[in-house]
Amino acid sequence: MRTAWTSAWGSERAARLGLRLLLGVCFLSLVRHAWLAQFAHPMADDFSYAHKDISGGLHTAAAWEYHHWNGRISSNLLVLAGPLRAGLADLTLYRLVPVLLILGTWLSTSLLLRAFPFAGAWRPALAGGLVWTALFTHAMPDIGEGLYWYTGAVTYQLAVILALVQVALLIMLHRAPRPAAVFLSAITLFVAIGFNEVIMGLLLLLHLGLAAWYTRNAGRVLGHLWLLLGVAAAGSVLVMLAPGNAGRAAHFPMRHQLLPSLGMSLVQTVRFTAVWLSSPAVLASALLFLLGHDALRHRFPSLRRWEGPHWPWAVLAVPAIVFCCVFPAYWSTGVLGQYRTVNTACFLYLPLLAVALHAWRMQADAPRRLVPQLAKAPVGAVLMGFALIGLMFLRNGQRANGDLFGGRAALTDRELVERYALLADPAAGDTVLLPVLTDPARSLCVFDVQRDPAWIQNADYALWFGRRTVVAAPSEPANSTRR
Repeated sequence: MRTAWTSAWGSERAARLGLRLLLGVCFLSLVRHAWLAQFAHPMADDFSYAHKDISGGLHTAAAWEYHHWNGRISSNLLVLAGPLRAGLADLTLYRLVPVLLILGTWLSTSLLLRAFPFAGAWRPALAGGLVWTALFTHAMPDIGEGLYWYTGAVTYQLAVILALVQVALLIMLHRAPRPAAVFLSAITLFVAIGFNEVIMGLLLLLHLGLAAWYTRNAGRVLGHLWLLLGVAAAGSVLVMLAPGNAGRAAHFPMRHQLLPSLGMSLVQTVRFTAVWLSSPAVLASALLFLLGHDALRHRFPSLRRWEGPHWPWAVLAVPAIVFCCVFPAYWSTGVLGQYRTVNTACFLYLPLLAVALHAWRMQADAPRRLVPQLAKAPVGAVLMGFALIGLMFLRNGQRANGDLFGGRAALTDRELVERYALLADPAAGDTVLLPVLTDPARSLCVFDVQRDPAWIQNADYALWFGRRTVVAAPSEPANSTRR
């Protein structure tokens, strides 16, 4: 007797409906995060970098950064010549950047998926890129600095977008090396390496790995791969040997301690691997991928021919990418400091998890027996529910909902506009007392002022508005009465 528990017909019909629901919720989730960008405001380094550019000129400011702070050639140019140079009167361009980054992430992930033989067409590639991008914005540890803070977002997320484009070009070159594509790939590679040290290291390792793979499996390395490896090495040398790295490192006395760096990197690897896998949306999506694996292989014959890497190594690569993104921060500074590097790890964690599941499904015996049985049951409907609820109402989705529909983002926007007016008022004097924000938005990047005038946000406000000191006004006691 065919029942809802055993009916394959019912499961397939539900799967089609579930897929449409998932794609619709992913799209709505990204629209929500894009809509939230209308409340974004410049913070901290946005002011100091723009002030350097305006006061000294782009060339002079970029040279100073390279010689005194870091070797991030590409991102330094962008943060110095950012949208804040036009002032605070119109923040439209500043708020457009997160929208473009979300769109660019979706398109670059889709381009990468389209470059693989199994994609076959743009439609499945765009669908896969949509799910990847939505899960990333749902799970990323610091969405505020990752998308809505210009200085951090262009340094890391734009670098990820360019790296994806470069990898897509590599795949295309593997099928048909063309001079124009080689030139475009080399330029994209050099520019991406100049954004930050994490992307630099990953791209250099990728091209070294490609050279080793071709040497072992094809007996020789193709000429264009030698060229790209040379570009990767040259760009990495420019970043690593920048004189400014020493000046920046002087601010971190705990740097270059091997055992503490390894230990803390392992701790953070375990932490974030567990946090992301415990996310209902990520975990449910991973299990849905397993349940739909047979259908995917039927839809894309190339998946039937490619078993992936040896599955234990594929599984190990998932936490390894987290370690590779976290270790440079601990090695160079002794602290994690901020989660922008972990955002990059989160982005790469998701496709590597899918590759690990694919390899496990293709090579191990347990999933071959278990998955077909579960695929006949309404397990998929339950998992789909977890994925949809997670994307819309948990983690970054929950914070975004509170900011948008609970009024936090609008309140923060109004209070920051009032703050700018107070800072620009000639009657305010050399020392400006600023009230702290009532209830800062959770999704946006918001650094509030403190009582310490040397705090980064206080100092950058003072620099931008030409004040001697900016401090947080004393808060009134809870039982005080206004007169």
